[in-house]
Amino acid sequence: MQSTRLSLRFCVTVFISSVQVTMQGRRLSRRYCVSVFIVPLSVLAATYYCICREVWLHAGRSPQSHEGNCSPLISRAKINTVKQMVAVLALYVACSAPFISTQLWATWDEHAHESPFAAGI
Repeated sequence: MQSTRLSLRFCVTVFISSVQVTMQGRRLSRRYCVSVFIVPLSVLAATYYCICREVWLHAGRSPQSHEGNCSPLISRAKINTVKQMVAVLALYVACSAPFISTQLWATWDEHAHESPFAAGI
């Protein structure tokens, strides 16, 4: 429920800001970058760090045994979990960063529309 409120707040912020685009294009692009890229990336990284830490510390311990014996299967599971979480973060950055950086570039550079890159050449 908390994440729904937070995402709704950012959506409303971006919508209200987009109405006032005339002189505030740069402010809008910064808000958009923060609300659509930086905040979700930070939340993903913090959440995955906590999950990885818990998996790493408590994997291999069964509720009945207190010795903490780890089997090789559990070790592989831990490694696969960490690999998948790193892959999700890397793919999020790889998919979102080009769009966000192009938007920021087009907003901050007055001559961006004259670039061969912007024209698709």
